[in-house]
Amino acid sequence: MEMFEQALPENWRPVIRLVLSIVSWIPDVQNALLTYAVYGNNPVVRGLKIVFLLLPFLLFIVGVWVTMLSVYTYLFRPRRNTYVSTVFIMWWDSIRSIWLFWVGAVQFLWLSIGWFWGMLRVIVGVMVDLFRQIVYYPFVFTKDLATRYFRPGVPWVAIIMTLFWILFEAMIFTYVLSPTIFEVLSNLVGIETHTFLSPMLFIFLSVLIGGSFACIYWLGEAVKKKDIVQIVSMLIWELCVVVVEILFLYRDLVDAITPWIAQQTGDQVQLGLTGTILIAGFAWVGIRAMTWFLFARYGIAVIIAIIARQELGHGTVADEAHEVKPINWIRHILDTFKSETEWFHDKGKEILESLALPALQIVAAGINFLMVFITSKPIFSLPFKKIEDVMETQELL
Repeated sequence: MEMFEQALPENWRPVIRLVLSIVSWIPDVQNALLTYAVYGNNPVVRGLKIVFLLLPFLLFIVGVWVTMLSVYTYLFRPRRNTYVSTVFIMWWDSIRSIWLFWVGAVQFLWLSIGWFWGMLRVIVGVMVDLFRQIVYYPFVFTKDLATRYFRPGVPWVAIIMTLFWILFEAMIFTYVLSPTIFEVLSNLVGIETHTFLSPMLFIFLSVLIGGSFACIYWLGEAVKKKDIVQIVSMLIWELCVVVVEILFLYRDLVDAITPWIAQQTGDQVQLGLTGTILIAGFAWVGIRAMTWFLFARYGIAVIIAIIARQELGHGTVADEAHEVKPINWIRHILDTFKSETEWFHDKGKEILESLALPALQIVAAGINFLMVFITSKPIFSLPFKKIEDVMETQELL
């Protein structure tokens, strides 16, 4: 300003100083306000001052400039009374916008706390519900399993026990027969090590023992049907099976415990061939009878039906209808959040409006000051009540 005065003639300076006195004080006030709003010793305080004071101070500075510059243009404006009234209304809108800006900041903080509290409530509710389902699920599953098992259907327990017994018996006979088989093969081929012999022997014995149960099953079916021809044929086949299992399986099992019997009796009991075969025969009958009447007669029938790809029988549909559905945790979480979608949407919109509208109202008030100075009419209708109002402007003529 002083440099501008120095460039003028000496006799013009008092007049120019009088004319510029209307706005000459504004730059000093402007610098003081902006310095106070931007600078500070504490970073937290400086940040709070920038957030809460910078926009109101800028609006005040724009309003002061427009008001003071309007003094120069007042005499040249039409409808001067209306213009003055409009400027006063702009100041009222500015004061109200600044107040709503500060209130909106508090509202934004409060709504954010409520939104996060609602989110935390939903998350905790989902976690508690999932924990409750995880804790209760074993009991519900056990109850449903027991209910379904005691209804007519596939005897899965008998099937599992039958398969387990077949594999268990095959494992025992594999252990008992392995030395004898190794010795025989070594004498035949001249090789002492047989890496894959034990797994192959185990598979062979599993099929053999399963076939033994199958022969007993078909013999029983023939007896039920009273088919004499089939009964006689199955008795012949069963006799062959008994002879094979006693001579090649159970006899070796009895031979394995013969030294223990002789040791316990002081060599007074010596089992000959007849005694060994008799004990092996009784062992076969006892083991087959116990396993057959306990579970094998129920399990082997289903196993044969599965091998033959036959219908397992009625009751499986009912079992499937009452099957316990697994807990779909992701679906449960999505359904829970979906039920709260409307609440989160409304709260999110309120948070957005509380964050954006106060700042936009101050900007709109500053633009209104400039538009009033240029066109004598504001462009925005303040205050904004919702975010859609920002897009609505008055028509400029």
